[in-house]
Amino acid sequence: MASSAPIDDVLDNLQLVGISVSHFLLELLANKKYINHIAVKDILHHRQQIVDALLTSAEESPRTKLKWAMDLIKDICAREMVVLSAKESGYHFDVVHTAPEQLEDFSIEELAKDMEKFAPVTWDFLDTTLSARTQRKTGAVKDCNEHQLMAGMDSDEEAYWEELGEGDLEGIISGLTNDAESSLENQRKAKALLLVVNLQRKVMVMSIMMRSTNQRSNTLQSLVGMFLQSTHTPQKVIEMLE
Repeated sequence: MASSAPIDDVLDNLQLVGISVSHFLLELLANKKYINHIAVKDILHHRQQIVDALLTSAEESPRTKLKWAMDLIKDICAREMVVLSAKESGYHFDVVHTAPEQLEDFSIEELAKDMEKFAPVTWDFLDTTLSARTQRKTGAVKDCNEHQLMAGMDSDEEAYWEELGEGDLEGIISGLTNDAESSLENQRKAKALLLVVNLQRKVMVMSIMMRSTNQRSNTLQSLVGMFLQSTHTPQKVIEMLE
């Protein structure tokens, strides 16, 4: 184990010049004068170890230890939703002035791409929370993403899954992936289905969050409402879904 003498010398010198350790670190990281200093680069390079050390040394409950991290994530997610629900994102939908081309050109896949682009932290958070149990059982597909799967799924595969229906998704996927005699192709389809359905769920949840943040950010809700009206869905059902 390395001697603590050098550390004691640094602490003594900080005390001598009247600067606390916390003030020294905060000033070092916040002052643009030191942005390229080797000390700053070293701190940033080892930030994960520093955070781990802080969590290990703190004598609080796990919830208290992580409060700063949770507050940070909440702030980031809130900022992302403000950006995503702003008019500039292109998802303020005016039903009265809707053109046929807007309906024809609408794409869940494109909406999902924009959600991931403008709110990456929120998107990743939902990805984990909406499929945590299933991902633990089957493992996530890491060599491709939902957008590629949605774009690459051929008509035969789409028809297969439409006929099968979502049903008990966990049961379907678990059965296909755990069966020793199940083909690799079935396992690929099962995991692909998980990602595609998870994408659709994330779009739905984030659309609700967008509308909650900004009432004018209502593209998906408006399109669903128009579909329900066109299929003569009872008004009470439409009002309940709102």
